[in-house]
Amino acid sequence: MNKVLIQTLEAILNQNHTMPFTVELVDSTDNGSFKQAEVQMAGEWVGDVDIESMMNMPFVEMAQALKIKAESFRENYEKAVV
Repeated sequence: MNKVLIQTLEAILNQNHTMPFTVELVDSTDNGSFKQAEVQMAGEWVGDVDIESMMNMPFVEMAQALKIKAESFRENYEKAVV
């Protein structure tokens, strides 16, 4: 997968969450294609991203979808560490 695309997705996610940690996208495919990714913060799962689908969306729609996803990170992180 394109490294610039991954960095762009991470940047959008980082701009739209309220956690003190940065987002890291981790490949969750078996073949290393990075078409699906886990979103992790401080080593904890906080969500998933279908990168292949994101590539087929207009940029503005992709950014809006990622913004909505980022809003759930705090709740998911708190569930993971309890």
